[in-house]
Amino acid sequence: MAFKQTTPKSSTKLQSISMVIRALVYLNIKSDSGSFTGGLMWKFIRPVIFSFLFAMFITLIRGSNDLLYSFQLFYLPFVFYFFIADLILNAGNLAGKDNLLNLPRVNHLVLIFASPLSQLIMFIPQAIIAICIYVYLLREIDWFLFLQIFFLSSFFGTFFYCLMSLLLYQSPFLNQIYQLATRPLIFISAVFYPVEILSQQFRHYILYNPIVSIMEFCRKFAQYDGEIF
Repeated sequence: MAFKQTTPKSSTKLQSISMVIRALVYLNIKSDSGSFTGGLMWKFIRPVIFSFLFAMFITLIRGSNDLLYSFQLFYLPFVFYFFIADLILNAGNLAGKDNLLNLPRVNHLVLIFASPLSQLIMFIPQAIIAICIYVYLLREIDWFLFLQIFFLSSFFGTFFYCLMSLLLYQSPFLNQIYQLATRPLIFISAVFYPVEILSQQFRHYILYNPIVSIMEFCRKFAQYDGEIF
């Protein structure tokens, strides 16, 4: 049986980047739980689960029944923290992804450019759901502050991702150190506590972490009244 030979379709740079972004979105979602559907659900319910756990814990400590207010304080910080953390933690995992994407001749610089865009595409629906929840929870919405939080998170996460991807590429030893060093990120980023509970001396150092400022903006948006614990 004779097969007709066909000429492969050529693609532009933009089409190539778009193809890589779609593949990265699928790969990143699937890697969270082993399946695309499970990974997609986990992306949305992860901040909700963590927010409710901490909200119940704080409610028990304070001896109050204001669970909804506690959830209101934690939900937005966790939404943006997980977005930034995914970018930071995945920066050391970029090497070798070109083999997992099943795409021919994927340039490393294309991967660096496309990876933050894929994370942003996955995050936008979560941000929309978050703002819908806060429209229900809050009497007034500070739209400008929300946009500030969104753009600061996107800029910092993308900048850090690109920088570390360039530094860590094809260096397994540095990758291992980087992964270990970034694991305690949630504890030094003031996600579930305000910086004012820290001593003045320690607070001076933790404010060098840009994520702390973003988390403080999130609490301000959530109308934090100055009391969590």
